[in-house]
Amino acid sequence: MHDFVNALITAAAGLFGVGLGGVITLFNQRRQRADERLQQQLSEFYAPLLGLRMRILAKSETRVKSSGVLQTAWSEVLAGPRAIGDPELLKKTADEKWLAFQEAHDYSNRELREEIVPLYRKMVDIFTEKMWLAEPSTLIHFGVLVEYVEIWNRALAGAIPNDAMILYNHDEDKVKPLYADLASHVQRLSGGLQRTKTTRALDLKRGLNRLYLVFAVIWILGGFLYAYRTEKAAQQVACASLTSQGVTRLPSTVNPPQQPPDGVRVQGPDGQMYLFPTGTTKQDAISYFRQQREAQQNCETVRPVRTALLVAFGPAILGYGLLEALLFSATWVWRGFRIQGNEKH
Repeated sequence: MHDFVNALITAAAGLFGVGLGGVITLFNQRRQRADERLQQQLSEFYAPLLGLRMRILAKSETRVKSSGVLQTAWSEVLAGPRAIGDPELLKKTADEKWLAFQEAHDYSNRELREEIVPLYRKMVDIFTEKMWLAEPSTLIHFGVLVEYVEIWNRALAGAIPNDAMILYNHDEDKVKPLYADLASHVQRLSGGLQRTKTTRALDLKRGLNRLYLVFAVIWILGGFLYAYRTEKAAQQVACASLTSQGVTRLPSTVNPPQQPPDGVRVQGPDGQMYLFPTGTTKQDAISYFRQQREAQQNCETVRPVRTALLVAFGPAILGYGLLEALLFSATWVWRGFRIQGNEKH
């Protein structure tokens, strides 16, 4: 029965260790997949869309600034003739200078048609191809973006009359909530990836500690079982020898041998007959049996448990201390190499 229980405990310890290791592996894999998704969301969806948005914004602001500069410059060109009040000089100056200003105006229109609107189309393409990387808060803006770009496509193709264009209320304010959402997610994802990089050493330490925990649990259970069995067997032998000091247990046979001289026969609590030295009283025998019973209980329970705990937990605690010392040393050396590398660069 004891062998069966011991085998059952050992098997349970092994299964527990394997199960704990599997849970830790599964947790690390899930965390790795989550980090990979964050990286994909940032590098393949949100960062490219926000980059296109910033490029469009820069070009649009440049167009607005250029338009304002051209208007100011045109007013200054005509300011002199207007001050003189000569209509012919005013017309001549306008005819001479208008061509250069017309080229600048045409360039802004070409930029809108050939660069800015195609950037909007590229945003729609990325949104369509990488939609599985978008968060729900971003998906709700997809229709608005497609509508905004499609109106531009129709207007540039001449499919919308100028008078009807006003009715569409075609304003970039419609897609600005999308821009805000993109910026928010880029900041969130960048912060998450940065935290992942800065806590990589801590994750390694946690992983090693979990791995050590698996081995420690197996060691403690196995060591406790082994120490308890071996120590208990040794103590049982020692305790059995205590009961025989000065007292002889007589064999239980049908025809007991002749009683040795100078002895007193007393029946013990276990029903066996014991031979005590001559002169031993009944009270002395009772006291002797009580003391031996207490000693037997102490030998069979207290000392094996203490020894088993010491054997099982002692190496486990020492191993954890060595692991922490190793991690500290490795971290210290790694930081030293990193500092040297930064100084060289």
